Amino acid sequence: MASTVFLVIELLAIILYSFLTLICMISFWKSFQRKESAIISRVRSSSTFCFCFLTRAIIFLYNPITGKFMNDEMFLTLGYFVPDIIPTLLQVYIWHSRMRNEEEDSTFINSLYENEMDEDTPTPTPVNDQMILLSESSPLVIKYDYY
Repeated sequence: MASTVFLVIELLAIILYSFLTLICMISFWKSFQRKESAIISRVRSSSTFCFCFLTRAIIFLYNPITGKFMNDEMFLTLGYFVPDIIPTLLQVYIWHSRMRNEEEDSTFINSLYENEMDEDTPTPTPVNDQMILLSESSPLVIKYDYY
């Protein structure tokens, strides 16, 4: 009796998780249509999460369905370690790559602002022992050296 209740709960969890994954994939598809590489990475990560969850579900449903016990090492590895470690490491990688991309973007934007500020500041240029300074207030200012 108890095993059938757990079997029903597990099947409902699989159906719910599959439905939520489908909704997430559709929303990712709509929001990232302009970037195909982002879509591909989202599909890969979602399929990895689904694979890990389904591996765990299959391992836990093996005994109630077949009535046989599984090898202890395989049960622990595929039931606990793989579904817990792989999604965690994938999530850490996703966070790291997002932080790296944000840092590169901010560095690029800061360099653009620095270049713009450098272009706005007047730079003196020597011409025939005279310093010519371009200014915004007057079109041309010639600065002579005094003795």
